[in-house]
Amino acid sequence: MATQTAPSGICATCDQPATTRCVGCVDTEHTGTQGATFYCSKTCQTKGWRKHKAACQAAQDRKKLFRAAELIQETFFALKAEILDFNVAKVERAGDGKIHFFDVPFKGLPVYGPISTCLKEVPDIKCAVMSYCAGGDVFADAFHSIVVKAFEGKL
Repeated sequence: MATQTAPSGICATCDQPATTRCVGCVDTEHTGTQGATFYCSKTCQTKGWRKHKAACQAAQDRKKLFRAAELIQETFFALKAEILDFNVAKVERAGDGKIHFFDVPFKGLPVYGPISTCLKEVPDIKCAVMSYCAGGDVFADAFHSIVVKAFEGKL
């Protein structure tokens, strides 16, 4: 039940202005939880712990799950890049947000190079291209099966 000084909020116990927040659930906003709970003092944090404990643990668990998903995605793309490291001739982001890529040279344009290295500076485009290339293939199905087994503790 440690604390961290942060931007101000309202104490979860007494509704007074607070600048201290629970470290256990800090940085969880991206997981869909409400984020860190604020307290005005150690006394209020101790008083409110019994009520806050379940929500704090849920936020921590959700944060771990999100990190696991990020690692799985990174592993998938890294493995896919090793297996399917094709040359990229051109990549465009259309006005509607769609990404167009060409894996063969056309109209005399030079080849950028292998996708694993030439798109490092634009990870969102690299992920989109790799996801597209993974669509419906045996590799994606096998990787999915491995992830399911891992989460079930069967690896």
